[in-house]
Amino acid sequence: MAGTLNEKIDELSNSAPEEQSRLPKDLEGIAREVEELSAVQEEKMESRSGLFKKALDIGGLAASLYLQLKLLPAKIVATSMIPTFGFIMNKYKNAKKERKKFTWNKLIRTFNHGQRMGYGDIAIFSLPGYLKKLSSPIFSTGSAFSFLSASSTVQRILAGTATTLLFNPLLIPPYNLLYNTLSYFQNRIGFFKALASPKKIKGYLRYMYYTKVKGKWLDETKSVFKNLFPLHWIQMTLHKNLYTRLLQSIFVNNWVYARVMEQKDKRKKKKYETGNYYNHPPPYDGRPAYAT
Repeated sequence: MAGTLNEKIDELSNSAPEEQSRLPKDLEGIAREVEELSAVQEEKMESRSGLFKKALDIGGLAASLYLQLKLLPAKIVATSMIPTFGFIMNKYKNAKKERKKFTWNKLIRTFNHGQRMGYGDIAIFSLPGYLKKLSSPIFSTGSAFSFLSASSTVQRILAGTATTLLFNPLLIPPYNLLYNTLSYFQNRIGFFKALASPKKIKGYLRYMYYTKVKGKWLDETKSVFKNLFPLHWIQMTLHKNLYTRLLQSIFVNNWVYARVMEQKDKRKKKKYETGNYYNHPPPYDGRPAYAT
């Protein structure tokens, strides 16, 4: 096991030499620690779980849901499950595509992460209702049959565009940053490990900034804006309730974004294989696995 773990540490340490070379000197120790913790987390995710471990996980999920139902309306908790299952579906498809096992540990981790982000989805996709209350003349998109009159059609288009411009790009960047931060702590360090060493959290965050945010997060944001703005406009303008907006994200937005990025990665890989490394860097594969 130790040999396998050391091999995984070396693999993760050497997987992004450009990022490592840009690190400040005082983060070199943190970098090594994060790679070691990442290797441990990855090995944990690939390991099998016995009945006792599964029973503990189910008990933990039940306790978490019970607490949520005590603190929040049941409707909100139930709605958070829609994005949660979207996360699970996406992770499962990615595992099958990469010919990896979708283990019990991966399922539990994805469920917990998906539900946390599910509340974020509920917040941002509730935007049209908030804006309509704030300024109905600007953001009210009328009824689904308002296209019968020319004036209502124009008003609907303008209102939908105004709402979408607040949703994307203003809300998507912080959402993606939150997603990447939670994924980073969950997948690479472990929440309990981070909480057990609060003095190191600042260092972990700085390391994340240099390896996952700097020079990449803005590109991610531009990519989401460029490729998903029309779909977000449909969600903000044509869908009249939160549930259909969330369902479109799972079954349409994610699929479209994945196909677009696959083609983009293929083009980058082709340039990388046939051209000069410094002119055509290898494709960046650190984008979120789930596109809102």
